[in-house]
This record gives sequence, structure tokens and C-alpha cells, in this order.
Amino acid sequence: MEQLLYQLFVIFDRIAAAFVYIVLVILVLALLAAARRYSLNHITYRRYFSSAGVFEGGEVSLIEEISNRSFLPIFHVDIESRVTQHIHLHGYGLLDPDGTQHFISRFAIMPFTTIRRTHTALCQKRGFYELHTAQTYFLKKEYVFDSHASLYVYPRQLALPERRYLSCYLQSMEATNIPILSDPFSFAGIREYRAGDSFHSINFKATARHGGHFYVNQTDYMTGNRQMLYLNFETGLDFTTDEYRQYMETALSYTSYLLERALRNGYEIGFCANCLMIDGAKYLRYPMSRGLYNYEEILKQLACIRMTRGQSMASLLLMDAQENLSNTELFLMTLTSDDRMEKAIERLEMQDNRIHFIWLNEDKEVTPYVSLNQASLM
Repeated sequence: MEQLLYQLFVIFDRIAAAFVYIVLVILVLALLAAARRYSLNHITYRRYFSSAGVFEGGEVSLIEEISNRSFLPIFHVDIESRVTQHIHLHGYGLLDPDGTQHFISRFAIMPFTTIRRTHTALCQKRGFYELHTAQTYFLKKEYVFDSHASLYVYPRQLALPERRYLSCYLQSMEATNIPILSDPFSFAGIREYRAGDSFHSINFKATARHGGHFYVNQTDYMTGNRQMLYLNFETGLDFTTDEYRQYMETALSYTSYLLERALRNGYEIGFCANCLMIDGAKYLRYPMSRGLYNYEEILKQLACIRMTRGQSMASLLLMDAQENLSNTELFLMTLTSDDRMEKAIERLEMQDNRIHFIWLNEDKEVTPYVSLNQASLM
């Protein structure tokens, strides 16, 4: 009997010990879960691109920053988000069925620590892209981080042969009524000072070297420094086709090149297109301006263009004519022309503007516009 009671006592003792161990394990797991919840509630996460914009085909860095503001460490934090396939992150080749990249970053963060991680991304398509939220999960609970990041992908830059092709025709310009101006960005040598020369043009180094006479910087001349670019999205083609998209993307690349050319030469330049924008606007119109800031602002607008027609090009040309646009070089990139456009162009030409067609067809070239009156005199 005593032996039986002893055996029962041993069994109950082992059961009690096991129960205590189980309770302790549950308490430890509960404490760990509570600690992880506490730490996750004290995590801050943000991300941003290293540049506000990049040209199509270029690379940009996506930078993540995660901070642990608690006194507890936290391990294996998986921050998940989805990124469009047009911004290809190196090392993340898997795509979801909808074509987006399922992007996961794993962190282990010590107390009161900030970790910064950089990912290289290849921008494969022009557009405006936004990242809104990221999330992590614990015990079926979702923790969402508001981590907005945006990126403008500008139209691709022209390859060197394309630049030479376009520049070849832009340099062949006929006589125009636009006044001849001194180009301060081109240096053509020095000469002796003449009555009426500006004091700012004096070259003091050359004057000191020669002695006895003042010498001034001599510059080349140009036919004005005001340019306006127009892009016509009325083509007669179905805007859903690859052919239409290829023509328009090529035109946007021409625009990007001409903007850079104007920036380098200090020209005043504007842009107008009869396209739809991502904000719902039916045309894009950026007034003539100069400088790096305005150059970047126009590029951002180009990134936001949707590949479909908005308002008619004739109405936009007429709008500039009614605002008395004058003494300006106008470049019209188009596949077609119609009577309404011709009338608006003739009115602009009567206001001492010079119009050049940049035909997007492969069998046409960049040519100056010839009005009906000029044609009759040839």
C-alpha cells in the first residue's frame, strides 16, 4: 500500500512539474509576444528615392529607414510592399500575378537604433510612380506603415546618332524676321573697344596684357533665344497600338533633348501638348522660362503624360496666337496637319514667329514651315 501511494505521489509530482513548466513556457511566450507587440508599436519606417526624377533606362536608389524607439530588441521584422515592375529592383525577380514585385526587407533592430538600407532600381518605363504603404505581420495582425515615396521617370535620352540626326536639321535655318541677338554663351575672340560697347564686355586680362587700349570679348550671334515646343497627339492612329506609343515616346525623347539643348545655351523655352494628363487635364502647357528649375519641372510634366489625345492642337496654337506670341522659334512635332492647324500657324507666322515641323514619320525630316503666300512666290 505504501509503495502504491509512493508511486502515485511520484506521478502527481511529475504532472505538477510538467504543468509548471507548461505554464512557464506559456508565460514566456506571452511575454515575448507582448514584447514584440510593444516593439512593433514603437517602430517607425520610411522610404524614399535618392532622386526626384531619373531618365528612362537610368538607375536610382530606393532607400529604406527603420527605427526602433523601444528599449527592447526586435528580430526578423519582414517589411512587405509591392512595387511596379517598371521600377525593377535588383535581386527581386519574382512577380505577382498582377505584374507587381512582391518586395520584402528583413531587419533585426537593436534598441534605439536606426537602420538605413539602399536598393538599386532600374527605371524601365516613363511615368510617375508612387509607393504608399508597407506592412508587417505578427500573429495574424497587420501593422501598416505610411511610407509614401514618389519618382518621376523622364522620357529617355536620345542616343548619340539620334542627337546628331536631329541637330543636323535644327542647324539649317533660313532667314527670319526674328531679331539677331548677341549670344553671351559663345566666345568668338577679343577685339579693341569701340564706342557703344558695354562696360561688362571689357576683358580686363587682355587689356592689361596688351596695354594702351581696352579690349572687349567678342561673341557670336543667334536668331533670338526664345523657343516653344509643340507636340501633337492627333495622329489618325489608334492610341492603343504600339505604333502610336512608339511615335509619341520618340517625340517625348526629342522634347527632352531640345529642352536640354535650350538649357545649355541659356535659351528661354516652353512646351505645349494636346494630351491627357494623369490628373485629368486635357492639355499640357508650360510657359516659356529658363534655368535648371524650370527644365526639371517640364521634365516632370512629361513624365505625367498619358498616351492619348486631349484638346485639339489647333486650339492650342490659336491660344498662343491670341496671347500675341511673337519673335519666337516654334517647333511642331507631329505626324499630320490639317486646315485648322495651318490657319493657326499662319497667324503665328504673321506675328514674327518662325515655325519648324519635326515630322515623326521616318520618311520625313525637320523642315521650316512655308505658308501659302511664300509658296506662291517660289
